[in-house]
Amino acid sequence: MTRSFYFVVALLFSPGLVFGETETDPFERWNRAMFAFNQKADSYVLSPVAKGYRAITPKPVRTGVSNFFDNLGEPITAVNSVLQAKPGKAVRSLTRFIFNSTIGLFGLFDVAGAMGIEREREDLGQTLAYWGVGSGPYLVLPILGPSNLRDLGGRIGDRPLSPVDWQNEVGVTELMIA
Repeated sequence: MTRSFYFVVALLFSPGLVFGETETDPFERWNRAMFAFNQKADSYVLSPVAKGYRAITPKPVRTGVSNFFDNLGEPITAVNSVLQAKPGKAVRSLTRFIFNSTIGLFGLFDVAGAMGIEREREDLGQTLAYWGVGSGPYLVLPILGPSNLRDLGGRIGDRPLSPVDWQNEVGVTELMIA
């Protein structure tokens, strides 16, 4: 991770940035521009790609891909469950991750769901809310859509917990050694 990433995370989480509810939209110009951009991106790029993917990809493959990416979110849920003092949820999430990553072939099959261990989502935005951090102003993100400053900080803070980023870190480390 870069220093700038950690600086942004530290800035977003600093005690002086606990936002209360506001009546005005301080990012109104940005939000309107991003909303218009997202509408165009959805109409001309995202929706056609999604329709094409759906048309050429068999349902079992789509389900496997969805299961795989859902499985990658389990470590994030486990850590945030611990931070929210929900140990039972953390154990269930880790159990899902272990079963689905092994028996479920890297998460392609939701073995844990078939065993009755349902997926529960938690993220750092929810954890920050649990600990009293206000949501802050409304914010529309490019491609990602509506959010707020707390949840944006949560998305950034969740990144190091994602197995996708673990792989990227290993790859970067290997390149630096070579």
